[in-house]
Amino acid sequence: MLSTSERIYRDMASYSKGIRGHITLLANISAIAESVPDDVAEFLKNPAHRGIQIDIEERNSKDVVRCVRDGSASIGIFWDAIDHEGLRTRHYSEDHLAVVTYEGHPLASLDSVSFEQTLDFDHVTLPSTTSVQAMLNRAAAIIGKPMNCRSVVSTFDAALRVVRSGLAITVMPFEMARPWAAIFGLHIIPLTSNWSKRTFSICYRDESLLSPAARLLMEHLAAKPPQDALPS
Repeated sequence: MLSTSERIYRDMASYSKGIRGHITLLANISAIAESVPDDVAEFLKNPAHRGIQIDIEERNSKDVVRCVRDGSASIGIFWDAIDHEGLRTRHYSEDHLAVVTYEGHPLASLDSVSFEQTLDFDHVTLPSTTSVQAMLNRAAAIIGKPMNCRSVVSTFDAALRVVRSGLAITVMPFEMARPWAAIFGLHIIPLTSNWSKRTFSICYRDESLLSPAARLLMEHLAAKPPQDALPS
């Protein structure tokens, strides 16, 4: 009862002075690299949201779920293949993993490629703790061929720069690589593997526990229009 009373008082105070609040939004590296900052910026540009402050913090998907579940963050964006029992979810976006190569690489002329085909070449990867790399390591183990890891970097941007240098290829979301392909002179080849399409969801404990500001942000993110389809 005290918790409900406190929430009602907080909500009424927020509405009486215009929506105000501080939100901590957790998201995994893929969601942040692809779209989260743009979507949050669009939300904050609304004059009605001038009293809202949003902190975006990067976590892996398991930590996003854990932090939202234990109440240290109100909203998170995560890869929904991660166990999220006990949380409410809304759809956010999808992405599609693809191979990025430099000009002249043997795979560069292909229209699509299986992940197994990439295992014959050197890769630049993200740390094994990231969801993308954990998925790729698992897929390689199932195939029974190791990934030839030439270099490990901390961001997708760094991986693209390594590919541009001609040192290795990389697997990353098509949506992240597309804006840089023409600039860096790179080739993006869609993966044919059935696990290459990923879905990202917004998670929260319960809508009644969200502040007015957090509810507005959640609805804004959930209303995100679908992205362009991956070229066939």
